[in-house]
Amino acid sequence: MRVAGRQHFRSPLALFCAAGLSLLVLCAPIYAQARRTINLDDLARMRDVRDPQCSPDGKWVAYTVSTIDVKADKHNSHVWMVSADGAKDIQVTESQESESGPQWSPDGKYLAFTSSRPGTDKGNQVWILNREGGEATQLTDVKGKLQSYEWSPDSKRLALVVGDPDPDEPQGDSAKPSTPKPPKPIVIDRYHYKQDVVGYLLSNRHSYIYLFDIATKKSERLTKGEHDESGPVWSPDGTRLAFVALQANGHGDIAWISVSGGTVHRLTHDAASTGGDSRPTWSPKGGLILYQRSAGGNQIRTVNVTNGAQHLVTQDGMVDPEDSVSDPDFAPDGVHVMFLALCEAPGECDGNFNTPNVMSSNLDGSDRVGVSHSCGCEGDAQYSEFAASPDGQSFVAVIGPCVSPWGGWCGIYPGGVLHAIHPDWQPLTPSTAEGSEP
Repeated sequence: MRVAGRQHFRSPLALFCAAGLSLLVLCAPIYAQARRTINLDDLARMRDVRDPQCSPDGKWVAYTVSTIDVKADKHNSHVWMVSADGAKDIQVTESQESESGPQWSPDGKYLAFTSSRPGTDKGNQVWILNREGGEATQLTDVKGKLQSYEWSPDSKRLALVVGDPDPDEPQGDSAKPSTPKPPKPIVIDRYHYKQDVVGYLLSNRHSYIYLFDIATKKSERLTKGEHDESGPVWSPDGTRLAFVALQANGHGDIAWISVSGGTVHRLTHDAASTGGDSRPTWSPKGGLILYQRSAGGNQIRTVNVTNGAQHLVTQDGMVDPEDSVSDPDFAPDGVHVMFLALCEAPGECDGNFNTPNVMSSNLDGSDRVGVSHSCGCEGDAQYSEFAASPDGQSFVAVIGPCVSPWGGWCGIYPGGVLHAIHPDWQPLTPSTAEGSEP
């Protein structure tokens, strides 16, 4: 496909995006208000859009919107969903507690999320909404600290990452005593003692992977290591889980285990890396795992599940000294990868230079091209998250800040090769920007 006045788009994603025209529409400029200086009151009115998740049928995108409750002095996060054409934007959760981590069941029947809202069991739990209607129901009854979850390909199980419960924390009816007890001292006895979101990693307590059966609502611990485990990802056939197995020094290795239990197979180990390996992703056929390594800078690599052979795809500074790569994912054909990186070469990202963009390349790092652009911003758009649709025809991305008359906000946009035809897309989440207007 060639478009007059534009360079032919060479991305391999052209094979998968050609049918995605219904997701991309022309639009007028986003705002026409006069510019003004931002002030402190404006910060509390801004909405933060995160975690876009495409539904299995490609018709909806679930995401979270975070706001600030000034009177209660806290952040709130709720789950929304928007139709792929941007015509319908619906808030689907509302409670005094926040909701986060939306995930569609692969069969499309449920939209799951995590929340600490009141239920049969206290603490953060997985809740599900039946897409045919009804209230959200609590699914899990985790006694420890639920950190993340992942649907199995057949929608019959969840892989849970659960931290050991605090033995000193009261349970049951005594969970909220009338007179709060003073907190005990925090004892640090490990190199990796604190982690974002989780907080302090306390003595003799770790996080492990559990399997939760949807029908019986029973869970069993799958991994039995001596250190923390996180980031489980199901293999395409549902027989194995890849995950990050931490070393004693807190650096991560990529490993896999059969869902029936047994030996943990460590595929990577780099004692020289500064942060270890993370973000494992299976290839569509299950023969390779794509992952990110932190070694004085980021690398994107693959490892063969059978023989452990590793291969460098790309790394920071490979294209330009200022280049930075992250967030790898396989394209649906299994021979190309998508990732975030800075655009440096002229024409690489449709004029969206020196900011994170969605890129694609071959598994050897060649034929690198940008598959995102400025999305109608008056300047460079910064991509922070993206998610491909299950059929590979398109993807959605979170961008922000975007230079606009208001001064910067995040929104979800459709993406894909069709930007070569439509240089100005309509944001899928216009309502998320309205909260930040004066």
